[in-house]
Amino acid sequence: RKEGGGGGDRKDTPCCRRSRLLDSVPRKENGLEEAKKRVKDFTLRYMKQLTEGCGKAGCSNAGYCISASPEMGPLGRKDAIQKALLLVKQFKNRKLCNDV
Repeated sequence: RKEGGGGGDRKDTPCCRRSRLLDSVPRKENGLEEAKKRVKDFTLRYMKQLTEGCGKAGCSNAGYCISASPEMGPLGRKDAIQKALLLVKQFKNRKLCNDV
């Protein structure tokens, strides 16, 4: 048992972070499995925006797509994953480009 009793803060475990992320995504009738698929889909789409861009000339999704913000440059894989997960949690799919 760790000093301070109580067994530590469960909020910081990867399992709890993942469940909070899943809780932030609206669910359909299929429950948890559908939510997991949506989180994965949104995350992969955000990662593409952050690493490759949407490819759309005149993209107006500044700060969320490198096609609109070439000065931000493509993110590395690790940074893209972290930012994509944060964007899913904060915005769900509201900051995704239509073409991604």
